Amino acid sequence: MIDLVVLRGAELLVWMQAHAIATAVVVAALLVPGLVCIWAARRGAVVSRQALTQIEQRLTHIRSAVELLTDTTESALQTAFAEIERISDGGHGGLAVRAELPARVQSAARNGRSAREIAQAEGLSEGEVRLRLRLTAPDAHAALN
Repeated sequence: MIDLVVLRGAELLVWMQAHAIATAVVVAALLVPGLVCIWAARRGAVVSRQALTQIEQRLTHIRSAVELLTDTTESALQTAFAEIERISDGGHGGLAVRAELPARVQSAARNGRSAREIAQAEGLSEGEVRLRLRLTAPDAHAALN
């Protein structure tokens, strides 16, 4: 049995040589948990690096999407602003031209022009041409279909 005496220097070495199996067990008991801790720390660092790389890739993708959305929004707002300026520059004269628009659309439809042709000539969408015809002259709208 091991005495609970403090062994120093040379005495410790002699004891360790005499009790080689006990020494191996003590060294293994101290070394194995340390090695397990080192392995776990390295594994955690590798997993963390992989997760960080995935997060960086996702953020890059999101940043690109936000840039595209921003560009699209800016372009749409510029187009809308230009259209508002174009309409508002006409003053009251633009209202008179707009008041004549339904008559011009109906006349073009009666003359056999398609909704697409009318829309291009008047600067409208095909849907707006069809809506104007449906509201003012249902029979002219039926002729387009």
